[in-house]
Amino acid sequence: MGFAISIILKYAAHEKIQPYSGVIRSMDATIDQKIEELQGLCRKSLNGMLATRAILLIMEMLNLSDEIINKILGFCDRTKQEWINRYIEQGIDGLNDLPRSGRPNFLSEEQKLDIKNTVSESSKKESIEKIITAEQIEEKIKSEFNIEYSKSGIYNLLNRLGLSKILPRPIHEKNDPEKMAKWLEELPEKIREIKENNNGKIFEFFFQDESRYGQKTIYTGIWAIKGSNVEFENQNGFLNSWIYGLVNPNSGEHFGLILPSLNGENMQIFLDEFSKTIPENKHIIMILDGSGAHSKGVLNIPENISFIYLPPYSPKLNPIERLWKWIKSHYLSFKKYKNIDEIITEGVAAWQKTTNEIVKSVCNCDYLPKF
Repeated sequence: MGFAISIILKYAAHEKIQPYSGVIRSMDATIDQKIEELQGLCRKSLNGMLATRAILLIMEMLNLSDEIINKILGFCDRTKQEWINRYIEQGIDGLNDLPRSGRPNFLSEEQKLDIKNTVSESSKKESIEKIITAEQIEEKIKSEFNIEYSKSGIYNLLNRLGLSKILPRPIHEKNDPEKMAKWLEELPEKIREIKENNNGKIFEFFFQDESRYGQKTIYTGIWAIKGSNVEFENQNGFLNSWIYGLVNPNSGEHFGLILPSLNGENMQIFLDEFSKTIPENKHIIMILDGSGAHSKGVLNIPENISFIYLPPYSPKLNPIERLWKWIKSHYLSFKKYKNIDEIITEGVAAWQKTTNEIVKSVCNCDYLPKF
């Protein structure tokens, strides 16, 4: 700031500009004294805007034109005159920042709570006609509270209220919460029976499922410049494979195979290979859905494995479902495959990149007992 003032003073001397006393004619001190005082303020102040206002006064006292002042400092005429008037009335104290109370809230706390509850209740509805939109919130505020918000203001308001736009997970129409609750209630008894029939063993829980992937391109969100149009060529072929997987949410251990289709024959291969990895002193409690490929009637279940079937249409109870989404978004999205060999190679690589720590984090299950 001191350098800027010296340039201004040199400019004034070079142009032989005489100080103008009109703006401070009501003040007793001389212009030279006031310029010196303002210079001292610029040197000491850590507030850039305060120093800029001081320079404004110095330039005004040196009788620099409005055009020069506005060009150098960027003040409009009204703002410039407001600070000059404050300086005349209050001296240097008048150049301090005006007290700010912040932007006043348009809505009361009760009104904000009403909006939050409205959105919260709406998200519990099953029918899309009852899902509330930002436009409906805007209309509600206008009609009930007589307050108008812009579209961006509505989104900012919802964010401040702790609300965000999320993609709901679809639930099958045959999903039955009562059956799920009953299954959870009966689970300890099923575990007790398995333990009694396999006395002396160490028990571990594994969740089993399969997921298809291949020439149907998997998409996920990406980072990009705002407003940019990002495109990716879609593959819509018919070649695919299946990842058969098992996860232990407690330890993160996992086992997987890439197999060509979902059926009892491939499930038997999967079970037999997994059974070979189980130590003699352990018994595995495998929790899985009741698809036809998992039926006891088509499988020869190894002696070191016991099945517990999930209730129908309840993927929420199977944490490996979350792992499929994670693997696909991180390792299998935007892939294009020429042949089945490439599909198998990518599936194997994706599974091998999935660590125990990832499994424990993604597949956390709060209803399992820990032995």
